[in-house]
Amino acid sequence: MVWTALYADLAVTTAVALNSQEGVDTPGNETREQQLRAYRGALAANLVLNVAWSWLFWRARRPWVAAAECAVLAASSADLVRRTHRLNRAAGVALAPYALWCGFATVLSTAIARLNPGAGRSR
Repeated sequence: MVWTALYADLAVTTAVALNSQEGVDTPGNETREQQLRAYRGALAANLVLNVAWSWLFWRARRPWVAAAECAVLAASSADLVRRTHRLNRAAGVALAPYALWCGFATVLSTAIARLNPGAGRSR
């Protein structure tokens, strides 16, 4: 139930950021087009990481690998919030719950892996 709201938040905030004319904080000599290209790449990587967790946890039944991957997803999500905020401040603030939830999901995944020490080993 939470993920549905988070995916909707991700869709809306990233669309707003990509269409924003605000361009709040352009570091160094980076052009807006370079910034948008990097943003699209970060978004694509984040979405791949999001899908990969589900596959690793549910299909491959590798809770420790999924927990480690989820930590990478949480870091990617925090970076995506930072990049979104750079393009549109309000959208960046609105996306923050996504990164926070990914951090919580990392803690939860790790706890599940600890409760299932033999999971993911050769069957």
